Amino acid sequence: MIQEAFNIICNDNSKTFICYHDPSGNFLFVSNSSKTILGFDPEELIGTNSYDYIHPKDQEYVEKVLHFPSLDGKIDAIGEYRFRKKNGDYIWFRTETKLLKDSNNIVIHILSISTDITELVSLKHELVKQKMLFDETGKMAKIGAWELELDPINLRWSKEIYDIYEVDYTYNPIYNDIMTFFPGEAREMLELAINNAKQGIPYDLVLPFITAKENKIWVRAMGKPYMELGKIIKLFGVFQDITKEVITRNKLNLMIDQLTNQKKQLENFNETLSQNIRTPFTKLNTLLNNYEMANDEAEKEKILSNLISLSKSLNEFLDKLVDSTTMLQ
Repeated sequence: MIQEAFNIICNDNSKTFICYHDPSGNFLFVSNSSKTILGFDPEELIGTNSYDYIHPKDQEYVEKVLHFPSLDGKIDAIGEYRFRKKNGDYIWFRTETKLLKDSNNIVIHILSISTDITELVSLKHELVKQKMLFDETGKMAKIGAWELELDPINLRWSKEIYDIYEVDYTYNPIYNDIMTFFPGEAREMLELAINNAKQGIPYDLVLPFITAKENKIWVRAMGKPYMELGKIIKLFGVFQDITKEVITRNKLNLMIDQLTNQKKQLENFNETLSQNIRTPFTKLNTLLNNYEMANDEAEKEKILSNLISLSKSLNEFLDKLVDSTTMLQ
């Protein structure tokens, strides 16, 4: 009869597992929800001890957080632990304990109200795992997240931004202070971009930056407005150390400039070669033909003199050509 009355009070279809224990943890009364939640009929649990079902790794925790505080007379102790179902699987309970005392203020019964929070715990573990993954990714990519509340001004950073600034994790990021890390025009560009973001315009900037340890780096600063009820209430974005990327890009640009310059030199070289080789060789062929056809020795001497002069000019040009070719290498 007591069990039936207890079930009526606790609601047979409840998703909450409610039971009475004696001070040692033995089940005295159990709600019918044990069938739905754990697979046990109430009769199977009554007379057994709750520690028989608590995960071995959680038993010490339950003693210190729930059981012993209850025996000491403390009320509303709350804890989370794993509890074994009839099929051997474990679920997570969030349990609150309440006390029943006799006239001498001695605890005679402990009422426990337990809720299945397995899905919540799984979600929490997944969030922790995702955060760890995000932190590792941010650490590898040297990228962090930030959020700036506008009224009142309140700035929050992820751990990675502290690392980029090279400041201690106890550092309090105050808006006016952090802007001093941007030199000259970079600070003006960022302040203008932030003011525009407050009007709804996102930004994406590459800027020079000087860390707290006076290391000169390059950063990418991105920001977007966040709106509620038609009003921009905060800005958020990412901040990334892109020094290696900027250095690599600058090296590539330098190589492109060098290759472009060499191409131009080659074009000039080809043009010079065309102008200074074809004409002398045409003259050379003409002089050689004239020399073969000449019958007068004086005329031959004159043609030979011209050939020697032309040969000297060609040698001088070839010397210059060799020098210019060396410069192109």
